[in-house]
Amino acid sequence: MTGFACFHRTFAIAAPLLVTIVSSMLMASLPANADDTELPIGLPGYWKAVMFRGEPISEDIMSLLKIEDAGTVGGNGGCNRIFGPVVSDAGVLRIGPLSVTRKACQPKVLEQEQTFLRILNETRDFKRLPGEKALLLLDSQGVEIARFVEVR
Repeated sequence: MTGFACFHRTFAIAAPLLVTIVSSMLMASLPANADDTELPIGLPGYWKAVMFRGEPISEDIMSLLKIEDAGTVGGNGGCNRIFGPVVSDAGVLRIGPLSVTRKACQPKVLEQEQTFLRILNETRDFKRLPGEKALLLLDSQGVEIARFVEVR
């Protein structure tokens, strides 16, 4: 049997097993029931980033985040689209893992987008400022790492 034929036969046998393993891993990471995906009041909405780590961000670059009641997030980092899960479990908020499109971006835009993605990954809690219609994302120490304003 040639090397290619051997590889093809091995792949044909292993591929369904690999699909089953990956599917099982993905299903295990999902909440057990719909009640587990219920997000805290005040979190779902459509938000525009205005500050990362206490510094105003470029007004020319739009970093947007849409948080859905269904436990999903979507948006745009400035150049690329993002989407993935958001879960609140035992008082801890987790955004991701996120999927991101991979378009070519200007360096300034890509830098802000990478900061945005790191912040979403670090988020463990949030706070609302109703008078300002603002959403603050907090890290595991309760420190504000991002500020968003509501988009209508």
